[in-house]
Amino acid sequence: MQTLVSLAFLAKIPVLERVDGTALDNAKEFRTMCGLYNLYSKKTATKPKVTFESGEALVEPMLNLNISTASETWFDNKDNALQTAEKKPDSAAIQQWRNKNQQIVKTDANGTKLYARYAAGDARDKANKRIHALIQEAETLKTAYNTAVQTIADKTKAAQKAITDAVFGEGRTALHKDDFKNGRANQCGKTSSGHGDVGKSIAADIIRLCTKAGGTASNECGSGLTGQVDDTGDQTSNAAEAWTALAAACDKMAKPELITSATIRTSISEFQSQIGAQNSGSTQTNEKFTLGKVTNSDCDGTAGKLCVNYHAQLGNSGKGIPWVTQLLKAAADLEAADAAETEAKSLKHSISVLRAQAQEAYLSGAYDAAHSQRLQEAAAAGKNAEPACANHKTNSSCTENGCKWKGSADKDGPCVVDETKVTAQKNTPGTGEEAGTATTTGCAGHGNDKNACENDKTGDKQNCAFEKGKGGEPETEK
Repeated sequence: MQTLVSLAFLAKIPVLERVDGTALDNAKEFRTMCGLYNLYSKKTATKPKVTFESGEALVEPMLNLNISTASETWFDNKDNALQTAEKKPDSAAIQQWRNKNQQIVKTDANGTKLYARYAAGDARDKANKRIHALIQEAETLKTAYNTAVQTIADKTKAAQKAITDAVFGEGRTALHKDDFKNGRANQCGKTSSGHGDVGKSIAADIIRLCTKAGGTASNECGSGLTGQVDDTGDQTSNAAEAWTALAAACDKMAKPELITSATIRTSISEFQSQIGAQNSGSTQTNEKFTLGKVTNSDCDGTAGKLCVNYHAQLGNSGKGIPWVTQLLKAAADLEAADAAETEAKSLKHSISVLRAQAQEAYLSGAYDAAHSQRLQEAAAAGKNAEPACANHKTNSSCTENGCKWKGSADKDGPCVVDETKVTAQKNTPGTGEEAGTATTTGCAGHGNDKNACENDKTGDKQNCAFEKGKGGEPETEK
């Protein structure tokens, strides 16, 4: 009977739940935290792939075209602007200016002078005026372009710093061991209400998640990860030793090829989805702001309580987890860098368009300058032809001599210059000093050829007569 009573008594004693840690309890959380840590090892992959030259380099060809079409005084001495403090010509500066300009006009590409000066005149002045106006537009764009390019560099650098600050703490580039100088209690958020020291760095939170207080961990985060960081006393050495093993385990995991704002935000979202996921506690006031497996919200590092409690950061009046704030800043910086890159590309294209227009103005001016003499001679030929054409009184005589008959009948005229034939007449080869001038038409065109003169007829009508001029020299007349 005594034995039965004893058994009945024992049956009423509740079985206590085992709280010892189990291998891989926090493996999922550890992988997530490693993904965040590995943003640091790949932080230099945030640099944009596009390389931008300076705005000065983009505009330089336009400035060279301006020099090649400039006035003689600007080309020679910058319109007397190069003076000493005493307002006298600065000979050294002037010579330097001349040498630079001479080098510009000698610039060669595959045998072509890119900035050759052409003859002074209206064509060159017109081209220079157009090029100068285009440069003014380009200079405004250049300023905005340089600002955008600098923003890319600045924001990319800022993002890299923010990632580093998130991993190790603001202003630090390695694990700050002194965070564990007085043990781990405050760093983990030991009580259900958490602590303000939690969440200062990703590295410190990984240590709290994967090491045990009062003994070695039971591989909760992964095989071979058995670090010990106690609740009290100087734990700097233990923390450093544990971090070496944990960081090495993270380094073996997959890393992103390129760090973008989307990469960062996705990693943060994955972390946030695991807050409270393995907290089996039911005390309402504790809520569930823990990372890692725990039966309540007390993350003191003892068996079954290897976790991080973010209650003070994420609960009422919390200001957020510091390292998450840093990563969000990094994401925003990368977005700003992307926007600046888009702007820089657009501005570069706009400057390229202006540069092409400046080149067109230069080439057009060069063509006009080269052909201006011939155009002037053609115009003169037209004026010289006017009296000769006016002498023809019939349609047939007019058209036979390269002119145009304006009348509707054979004799109601007048006979005028045919503009379409002036250039051709002008370019017909002649002899002697008058070679290249307009061809003489009418009876005068027969010169001293008596037979040609007498045979110049319209039907049976004699058009010309061969006579002796002054001094007995032959003379033809109509």
